Formats: sequence, C-alpha cells, structure tokens
Amino acid sequence: AKGVMGVPSTAVRGDAGVLATLALRYPGPFLNVVKDAPKILGPFDMEDPESPFYVEDQFLRNYLDLIAFLLQGLPASGTLTAVMAYMVEDFYREGAVMDFPRGGSRGLVEALARGVTKRSGCDVRRSTTVERVVVEDGRAVGVLLRGGKTIRARKGVVSNADLKNTYDLVERGISQKFDEERDANLKNVKLCKSFVHVHLGVPASAIPDDAPPQWTVVGPSWDGPIDKSGKVVVVSVPSKLDPSLAPEGYHVIHAYGAGNEPYDLWKEFEGKTNTEAYKAVWKSTSASGANS
Repeated sequence: AKGVMGVPSTAVRGDAGVLATLALRYPGPFLNVVKDAPKILGPFDMEDPESPFYVEDQFLRNYLDLIAFLLQGLPASGTLTAVMAYMVEDFYREGAVMDFPRGGSRGLVEALARGVTKRSGCDVRRSTTVERVVVEDGRAVGVLLRGGKTIRARKGVVSNADLKNTYDLVERGISQKFDEERDANLKNVKLCKSFVHVHLGVPASAIPDDAPPQWTVVGPSWDGPIDKSGKVVVVSVPSKLDPSLAPEGYHVIHAYGAGNEPYDLWKEFEGKTNTEAYKAVWKSTSASGANS
C-alpha cells in the first residue's frame, strides 16, 4: 500500500509519458509499484486459499466486497489489488473521515469551475450538452452543442466522460481507424449496472436528531453477489452537516441503489416516474433513519 498511496492518481497515464509524470517526480513510490506490479495489478483474489490475499472470515469478505462496490461499482474480485490497497489504507489511516463538500454538489462544481476560470482566457459553460465531437481530416477540431452551435478547438478535444460515452460522441464512418479502435476497446469493456436515485425534501422532524448524515443498507441478507438488484442502498442526508442545503425546518435526502440495477429492468420507465423503484429505495431510507 505504501507504493500505491505515494502515487497521485492524476499522474498515472497509459503511455511512455508515465516516465515523466511518475518515475521522475515520484521515484520511490514508482519503484515500489513496479516491484510489486505482478501482485497489485491483478484482480484482488481473497477466495483462493493459495492467494497471498486470501480472506477466510466470511464477514470480512462481505465487507471488502461492499467497500469495493460502493467506491467503484464492482465487487472485490473485479477490482485491482492496487485499488483495494489504496481504499483500505485510506479508510483506516489515523484521523480518516468521510468528507462532504460544503454547498453540496453545486459547491463542488463551482470549486472546479473556479480552478479553470481563475486562469486568463479560460471559460466554463455549465448545463451545456455536447451532441458530438466534430472531426475533420481525422482530427477532433471542436464540439457541436445541443442547439446547433459549434465550439472550435485550437489544439484538440479532451473528454472526461467514460469510455463508451466518449466514443458515442464520434459518428461512425468519419474515420475507419477510429472505428476499429472503438470496436477493439469496447469489445471487452463490461458496463457497470445502473443506478436508481431518489431525491426528497422532508420536514426536519422526519429525521431523528441522532441519525447519521449517511448510512448504507445491505439486505435482506449478505447471501449472494454484492451487486444483486436492490441489495445495496446508500442514504445521504447532507443537510445534517450543511443546513444551507435545505430550507429552514427541512432536510434533503438522496438515496440510491449503488450501481446494482440491470438497465433492462427499468428501461420501460425511461423519462417516467417509477413509483415501485421509489418505494424500494424509500424502504431502506425509512428503516434506518427517516420517519415515513
């Protein structure tokens, strides 16, 4: 874990440039990672008795599955050992706490925007949907926005979306080489399951004073895979920490199925209100803190 914790994730890249961003700036942790690469770059195997990471206690296995699933949407067996090492080390370091951004998600977005706009000539456009990446002569030269406006790029286009959605922004047929790369990369990519979200405003009296600002419900039992539909529900009441997030006398609740819902079960409700899904998530909410 020492090598992994000493390597900033923002310095990791998948090309030869890693030598400049990691090896030269963080030589000690980088060498430790390279030395342990055969172990830490493989899946975290805690079930094989021959594995160096074998875990015999069933409850501990369940717990490690849970934290892996909550933080990245996959059970421990689908998580790199390096990631597990980072998570466990981070969770149990002295003074570790769970952080909530002041001002909620909006505060987080505004802070990220300030990091860009404080530099001369830089701009951030929020609530601006990109319909597709504009490609000319095999190069990404801009983006087409919803509404028809095009923003041209001086050097290139950088996407922070996931792999599939990034590829979907580029029309097929524009570049044969790009289409071949797209098909090759997506062939073995397993998509995470979907989330079911419930956002509520409730009277402050609905949340007991001694209720925590966040809790997780696993059930009805630990049996079966951790990503089984409806098994894990996370409930957050951020207004217990930051009262500015709700009107006086009220709390806001965000409850969600943590990436454990097959999309096919819910696709017929796309764009509609799904009362049954809300009931399932609300059951976990009210059972653990809120008064219905």
